[in-house]
Amino acid sequence: MSPEKLQRVLVIDDDPDILAVIRITLRARGGFEVEVCQSGREAPGVARRFVPDVILLDVMMPGIDGPTTLEALKDDPQTAATPVVFMTAKAMPHETARYLDLGAAAVIAKPFDQRTLADELEQIVRRSSSSALEDDDSGQAELLDAYAEALPAKVREIRELWARVESGPDAEATRSLYLRVHNLAGTAATYGHPTLGDVAKQLEEVIDEGTAGGAKATPGGRQAAPGLIDALDSAAHSGRTTCRTD
Repeated sequence: MSPEKLQRVLVIDDDPDILAVIRITLRARGGFEVEVCQSGREAPGVARRFVPDVILLDVMMPGIDGPTTLEALKDDPQTAATPVVFMTAKAMPHETARYLDLGAAAVIAKPFDQRTLADELEQIVRRSSSSALEDDDSGQAELLDAYAEALPAKVREIRELWARVESGPDAEATRSLYLRVHNLAGTAATYGHPTLGDVAKQLEEVIDEGTAGGAKATPGGRQAAPGLIDALDSAAHSGRTTCRTD
């Protein structure tokens, strides 16, 4: 079973830039001891030696990918109970569901928020610690409730950014818009909002097709975006469709 207080984090990613920023972020904001590993092949050995409280694992890696690495970690009695959190730039709802079915404790979308990553990991570890007690879902419930409470503000920000993009060329607003929609599309289903996640994915495709991709968005895309943002707003106020993410 995982400890209730997070102290040691193992990060597995083939990108040294990602490893560097996560190491700095978790040390500075959480005071955690952080070990890094650049391949799925090395991961089980490093995990046995380091004995982490939680493992951050990239999905797409050359050679042995994230799901295969997770399987190896789960097959090892020493690391089988350690919570593993997938990181992915393509956290689509159906993919997120598959990763959770494989045994991941949670899925975090890239690019992650450096300001909240340490808190997210602490919440995941607390949730994993209590999951063995079927009647004790307080940690998970708090995490889900906090996510749901923040959704209306997230949608308002998306609406404001879209208005800025529509009013004229604004590279900063365009990038911020795409990142916020992308993150919402990758996390909503995990936190019990699959409908919102599906709508966010549609909006992400509209933005990626045009504004974020560097080309002028199609007229159909620009016409569709306001309606999709309205649908996001409606879904954000409708509540969760499930009280669990696993």
